[in-house]
Amino acid sequence: MAQVTLKKTIHHDGKAWTVVDFDPSLGALETFQEAVMAGGNEIKAMIELIAADGDTPIEVVRKMRQSDLEAAMAEVKQLDPLPSSTGSSPVPTGEGGEPSLPIRHTS
Repeated sequence: MAQVTLKKTIHHDGKAWTVVDFDPSLGALETFQEAVMAGGNEIKAMIELIAADGDTPIEVVRKMRQSDLEAAMAEVKQLDPLPSSTGSSPVPTGEGGEPSLPIRHTS
């Protein structure tokens, strides 16, 4: 279960929202990952994921602040069983951010 405490209360349909809870299903994670891998709109995919697999109306999700959306995205990325959307594997780094493995030039 992912939970984001909103920076600003959102009022919708007579209710005040201060926290957004969502528990992404594997299908929702799959749809989100497919959208990102295809170069789709990551924000739109995230809004749909939160609204589909939570108890939060999409109108409330759309009113979330950018910082709240970033917190929600961080929660989803922790749950995401697939590699990052960049398709590249992380390079181990040493002190100062330099690669810890030797780099061989082939040209």
